[in-house]
Amino acid sequence: MKVIPTIQQFLESLENPSEKLLNALRGGDLEGYPIGGRPQILRLTHFAEATINHPNGSIRILLPLRAEVATQARQCLARRTAICSPHLAPASYLPEAFPFTDSLGHTHWADLIVEHLPQGRPLDELLLEGVAAERMVAALNRLQTDFQTRRIAHNNLKPEHLWYTRAGEFFALRGWLITFDGTSAEDERSFAALETRIWAADSRPLAEESSTEHLLHASKEYDEVGRMCEEMIRVCKKGLYGYLQSDGQWAIEPRFLWAEDFREGRAEVKTESGYGVIDKEGNFLLHPCCERVEWDEMSGTIRAWIEGCERLFDYDGEELVG
Repeated sequence: MKVIPTIQQFLESLENPSEKLLNALRGGDLEGYPIGGRPQILRLTHFAEATINHPNGSIRILLPLRAEVATQARQCLARRTAICSPHLAPASYLPEAFPFTDSLGHTHWADLIVEHLPQGRPLDELLLEGVAAERMVAALNRLQTDFQTRRIAHNNLKPEHLWYTRAGEFFALRGWLITFDGTSAEDERSFAALETRIWAADSRPLAEESSTEHLLHASKEYDEVGRMCEEMIRVCKKGLYGYLQSDGQWAIEPRFLWAEDFREGRAEVKTESGYGVIDKEGNFLLHPCCERVEWDEMSGTIRAWIEGCERLFDYDGEELVG
């Protein structure tokens, strides 16, 4: 009988990842990205789930909470790989990805699933803010047509399981109940309910079309365009990140290898010398000498890893000691 780790053991394995887990997670887009720290854990019915953010998007790491769920997910992923739908978030199965110890001191190995999230946001968040319904419904119809053509039934389509990308397309997440024998009546009902909810949230269809953010997304000048945060829009131009004001003028010229959205007047960035934290004028509060930084806007503190040591700084970049 396969032993399943506890949620606490899952959390501890991500805080202090084994070499095998690091090697499994650091392929492709995550190459060189630091894993560790304290991730947020969400417990679902069949999985425990942690999200790790990185410059190219995010990943979700899922721990199956029952052996039969792990088997079903592994079989589903094998079918998904063969079908290659552009509307299913890329995912991979990592057998025996991390070790844990039971109450008797015996070592076991747990399987994990990694789901890659593109730049974008979940539909349930967007519905709370108001959406450009016509464009979003068109994207939903493309998703439905793709599923019908490929005979995919997701069987769990909810707003929190749909990811709307910055390119204006939907990805279906958490597809562990997917079948491949044709569309289901459950999916038909879900698509109809989703379209109704999107139209009900249609609060800014015209304003968005002429907004700075929308115009930037439509422009071919930028490699990547973020969302408006604190009157600043993060953009990537010719491989370097900077920030535009709401009027489209530069607030901070592109000069970073990577940058995060502003939150409470602070943003994490990366230069050739390392990670740091800047203010809205582009001044470094924490110089880019860190292997990793985490700005916590709720507590107003910056957690940084410098030469392998974890250190804590306040809102102004002053180190907190003791």
